[in-house]
Amino acid sequence: DDENFYAVVERHVAYLQDRVPGAIVLFILSKIDTLDNADEVAQKCAWLYEEATSKLEIWRRAAEERGLDFTPLRILRDVLPVTVDRPKTVAAARDTIVELTSRRPPLLPSVGQTV
Repeated sequence: DDENFYAVVERHVAYLQDRVPGAIVLFILSKIDTLDNADEVAQKCAWLYEEATSKLEIWRRAAEERGLDFTPLRILRDVLPVTVDRPKTVAAARDTIVELTSRRPPLLPSVGQTV
């Protein structure tokens, strides 16, 4: 249900901010086949980005008021809607992830490093 979806997203954004500040976040909205129509998919995608960036701004202000350092997550604007019954959506998600790992200058500098 929608309430659970929203709570889970908010909780995961908080976990990511707490454990990997500054990390790049690419949301993937799965199971879009269960949504009613393309407008609902677009609304959920927009909500994901807006909610995450709104929370980050609230947390940034709170940190600033307390004189604390704050390195926000780097939320990518594009949200990828996917479903297994539409292989093109899965391929597009895969291609986007591959592209992110190979950008120059590197968006993910530790990917591809020899360890």
